[in-house]
Amino acid sequence: MKNNKYLRFLNQNYNFIDINTVSEVTKEQLEKLYIEIENIFVVLVLIEKNCKNEIKIDFIEVITNHLMGLLLNIPNNFYPSINFCFRGVIEGSIKFIYQNKIEKDQNYENVSKIGYRNLKEKLKKQIKEEYLNTLYSLYSEYSDDLHIKNKNKIDISDSINEIVKKLDYNYEKLIKDLRLLFESFMKFLNIEFKVNENNFPLEDRKYLKKKLSNSKYKKVMNIKY
Repeated sequence: MKNNKYLRFLNQNYNFIDINTVSEVTKEQLEKLYIEIENIFVVLVLIEKNCKNEIKIDFIEVITNHLMGLLLNIPNNFYPSINFCFRGVIEGSIKFIYQNKIEKDQNYENVSKIGYRNLKEKLKKQIKEEYLNTLYSLYSEYSDDLHIKNKNKIDISDSINEIVKKLDYNYEKLIKDLRLLFESFMKFLNIEFKVNENNFPLEDRKYLKKKLSNSKYKKVMNIKY
């Protein structure tokens, strides 16, 4: 646990979790998940800081709030909340794309009220679906999965105790889906808005170089070689 930031956080703040009973496989998955979320968070915060003159950043805060929500809800092991947070990340990403590509003159409040189907219909008229299909698929999947896994107890206290007594969400799939989302989001920024290394000052490039894997760093900087 010494080098595992997320496990330290859980140990300090969620005393109903006995870290000693968590399997090594789960510990490793939780740390990978934390790193994946942290990477996306850092990139978005720096894009918000450095690209606000080129793109509208209203929905970046929505995305980062839901990323934090993921880390706060995972310890409770309540599947609907975890899925809701990730769906919020996806929806925020789609609305970010919509506002920047379709309705730049519309403010956050107006775009927030637009339903998913209307967003999708308007986006497909102006953007190649290959850039958005991954986001659409993830959104549909995590909307369908807003259900409770353990509902076989009559007493509600038994039900909630059954839910939180172990960490058994499919973290491996969530890690994979976070990577897919990150790749789709960066592809959109790189292609549609030409976001690249020139958007980031040297200190931020150095920070990202240290923080991200080489392949992720190249995606953010739009480096082809």
